[in-house]
Amino acid sequence: DEIEAMFEGADGHIYVVSTENGICELDPTESEVRHLFKLPEGTVLIDAHFDRGRWIWLATTSGVWRYDLLGTASIRISENRDDKFGLWGGYVTCVFTDRSGGLWVGTKDCGVNWSGVFQNNFEKHCDASGKTLAGSIVDGFAEDGRGNLYVTTEQQGLLKYDEKQKTLKRVEHPDIPNSLCSPVSCGTGLWMGSLYGVCRFDPVSGKVKNYNLRKNAGGLNDPRAFTVFRSASDRIFAGSSLGLLEYDRDSDSFVDTGLFEGEHITSMSEDIDG
Repeated sequence: DEIEAMFEGADGHIYVVSTENGICELDPTESEVRHLFKLPEGTVLIDAHFDRGRWIWLATTSGVWRYDLLGTASIRISENRDDKFGLWGGYVTCVFTDRSGGLWVGTKDCGVNWSGVFQNNFEKHCDASGKTLAGSIVDGFAEDGRGNLYVTTEQQGLLKYDEKQKTLKRVEHPDIPNSLCSPVSCGTGLWMGSLYGVCRFDPVSGKVKNYNLRKNAGGLNDPRAFTVFRSASDRIFAGSSLGLLEYDRDSDSFVDTGLFEGEHITSMSEDIDG
């Protein structure tokens, strides 16, 4: 095996780091070796760093790993050039942590990467279904009560985040517009504003329906819905540049309330009195 580093712990145990066996713990008094962590097949260890007597950082040909001797889950930092705050360069030659907890990563062909401790507070998703989200605007979020979070964007359509699997995927449907905003969940339906009115998506059946918001009064037309709102009593409202509309279940359409004629509605909120 190719042993790249050895570290002595506070208890006198020796930690041996190698390509084939990963991280092993050696008790000199008992002459016993305990296997702690193994790298994936095909990953070559290049270097290692012992951080504050607790964490062992592994620089490999497939990114960086951090192993915690106190037993918390190990983490991996892999290359992601679509994320300007991500690791640029998967072939890592060395790892170092400074006194402030900042992480320094040397790479084979992408220079030096640095990450402050504060960046670990966020889990970033810079692509969905393998396609970058660069240039898109994330507008809103809505939960469906089944462990999924739906995300509306401009230019990238509707995204679905699985809270258990921690995966972000695109919702592919020809009738879902590319630019969406202001999602609200009601029953099995997800209501969203778009440039063409209000879009209703049923995640269970996969059905999509688009509602046009054109108004006949005064001869003015503007199909765009800039905001969608659900009241405590499950009434669905839509705000446009020409006023406020409400969804009518009997006619399955949006009807002008006549309360804000000609006003551009940008947001709504409900107080405790309804």
